Amino acid sequence: MVAHAVLTGAELHEPKGADGAFANTVYIADGAGSGDWNILDYNSLPNGTVIGFAYTQSQTGAVYTSTIPSDNTIPRSTEGTEVLSVSITPKSTTSLLRVEVQLTASENSNTQDLLTAALFLNSETDARAAVQVGAMYGNPMGNNGTLIYTMVSGSTTEKTFKVRCGMNGNAAWVLNKNYYGNTLGGVFISSITVMEIKA
Repeated sequence: MVAHAVLTGAELHEPKGADGAFANTVYIADGAGSGDWNILDYNSLPNGTVIGFAYTQSQTGAVYTSTIPSDNTIPRSTEGTEVLSVSITPKSTTSLLRVEVQLTASENSNTQDLLTAALFLNSETDARAAVQVGAMYGNPMGNNGTLIYTMVSGSTTEKTFKVRCGMNGNAAWVLNKNYYGNTLGGVFISSITVMEIKA
């Protein structure tokens, strides 16, 4: 029996041209019975494919006293405290950026009850999106909040997404802790993930 490793030319069982293909290239069929060996880039991938990814997380327990009003105004970059930030440089101007924020936070006293988390882009003054983590009412649990926001990338310049949080009034609040200040040994977590999706 002839060892596969010594086969050459037409005897190869790989696609045509495998014996002369460069390393780290793939065979891309053209749909007409032929094709070529190329480096696979995002342009060759179908829509819906994740082509970029950025992520950051924090498990540090902290106490804050900043505020974001719970009213009919858009949260502003001068309100609250920045708790998470991540940057991504899109590969395409037409791709989608899907931002997902997960927060573990709680009121630190039973005097105010609404904690707002707002998402900002670059140096913009107004938030792109916001959620309220929940009505605390002295709840001893570490409340979990989720914010999901999707936008067209629009350019291939770096974009920085920031999360700012604040109570609706003059009261302390905690990140990665519960009402009693417990941290579950430091495994409470808050994070922000950005995925670039080909569209």
